[in-house]
Amino acid sequence: MGFTFGILLLVLAGGCRTQIKTKGASVFYPPPPDKPRIQFLVGLSTSELLTYVSPLKRFVMGPPSVISFGKPYGLKMRDGKVFICDTGYGGVLVADFANTSFSGLSTIGGGKLKKPIDMDIDDDGNYYVVDAARGQVFAYGPDNACKWIVGDIKKTMKPVDVAVSGSKLYVADMKGHTVKVYDRKTQKLLTEIPNNATELSADHKLFQPISIALCEDGGILVVDAGAFKVQHYDREGNYVKSIGEHGDLPGQFARPKGIAVDRAERAYVVDALSGVVQIFNKEGQLLTFFGEKGSRASLVLPADVEINYDGIELFRKYIDPKFEVEYLVLVSSQYGLRKLSVFGFGRMKEL
Repeated sequence: MGFTFGILLLVLAGGCRTQIKTKGASVFYPPPPDKPRIQFLVGLSTSELLTYVSPLKRFVMGPPSVISFGKPYGLKMRDGKVFICDTGYGGVLVADFANTSFSGLSTIGGGKLKKPIDMDIDDDGNYYVVDAARGQVFAYGPDNACKWIVGDIKKTMKPVDVAVSGSKLYVADMKGHTVKVYDRKTQKLLTEIPNNATELSADHKLFQPISIALCEDGGILVVDAGAFKVQHYDREGNYVKSIGEHGDLPGQFARPKGIAVDRAERAYVVDALSGVVQIFNKEGQLLTFFGEKGSRASLVLPADVEINYDGIELFRKYIDPKFEVEYLVLVSSQYGLRKLSVFGFGRMKEL
């Protein structure tokens, strides 16, 4: 059984019940008669959208070179730039929507990245890249120079995601079945999540932690691909609750991957096999989903999701005038015509 909106009640608050034409019109989720809360804005798989030149300049200088995405995985957006960990390219791509440019990120020192799978960026512009093939996490400064490395060449861990909060660095270690917490300044291992794992029941442990998202209250959400659910732990690493279960119905997971949390504590969880992003409230109840196969903005093997509040104006020309966007939702897909898809979360404007 596949995903279908017909059996799902949308419980997101607010908005007026509006009929939306789909043919030749803006693409909204969920479809009528439910309240539109998500609009598909734009999708791309090459640099062509960002490197447009006028016909005259094209005639004089020739067409610009076009860079194609390989197999995008993790992504982050900061200051108008979307950083994409591309496992096919073997590096990090930078789609600069603010300055309409597209390039590969040239790092200095630390060795060549082999399979960058995810990353995070702190408030000072330092960025942290997880390389699953090397079994290490690389910290780079704003000048792209490597500052330090967590992990060793013996691959004693298999890092697959990273998140930064204050002085702490969180690393999802699939090999160790845990989330390791490091001191960012000393790179010293402080603790592991879940806390007291040996004393927990199997339902509360981690088997294949593949993605993490930090909550405003200091808690952490961990996508456990091995258990087909999301595990919620508090700031001390104590188990709080589980979200989802194995299956292919709404609220269930067939191949869960990336996760992000918005300011209202709604969790966005990617399911690669079903090809959707599901949204859950802070109690773990399913609200809605989007990107399913057959829609005009379908996702093909989606891998990661990112929430961004600062870049709305960069996509203003794509936003339906009847729709008010509160923040952006970016999704990476490993295949298809839209390997980077940008959605807007919001509501229809009051008439």
